[in-house]
Amino acid sequence: MPARRVTVSSARLAPGSRSPARSRRAFTLLELILVLAVLAILISIAIPSLRDFAQGQGGQDCAGQIVNLANYGRAKAISDGVVYRLNIDTAAGRFWLTRQSPDGVNFEELGDDMGQIAAVPDGVTLQWDESARGQQATLAQQTGQVVTERVASSTPYVDFQPSGRTDPATIIVVDRAGKSIQVACPSATETFRIVVPLPQGAVRR
Repeated sequence: MPARRVTVSSARLAPGSRSPARSRRAFTLLELILVLAVLAILISIAIPSLRDFAQGQGGQDCAGQIVNLANYGRAKAISDGVVYRLNIDTAAGRFWLTRQSPDGVNFEELGDDMGQIAAVPDGVTLQWDESARGQQATLAQQTGQVVTERVASSTPYVDFQPSGRTDPATIIVVDRAGKSIQVACPSATETFRIVVPLPQGAVRR
């Protein structure tokens, strides 16, 4: 059977019409400038929010590290049967753990990662509030309890006893924005935690 010849004819566009590819209009320089201007405005609005978020994160992270280190020191004091101490250098913005040496008087470095000196982030400061300790001393006098005598030190500290008791104290972390975060141990039988301030007039239960 002879092969049939197939002829494919190309369609021609009507005069004055444009191809689909040519009908696509590119961005003009003016439109591109307007888009960039809108992006710049959005970024300028977002930057302060991001800055405030980073400042808050610096304080929150520092407070969280202090809580974790305090809870670790308390757990080690109980398990090792040795007094552990959380040192808070408010002037230098540093905090670290030590433990009582075998002589029962001095304190020595831990010699591991948990004993390294931690520095607060740039712009974050530490404050020491020992009012909880004073309240405990007053309560002890009223009830006849015995409170461990504290050794004078230029650096504030918190001792964790093998019995599980902890020196009551409050450490205030102030972030770059001036917001204060309280890390507190209200009484000797409690642990350190981040305390959220109550609204004015409210009573903590």
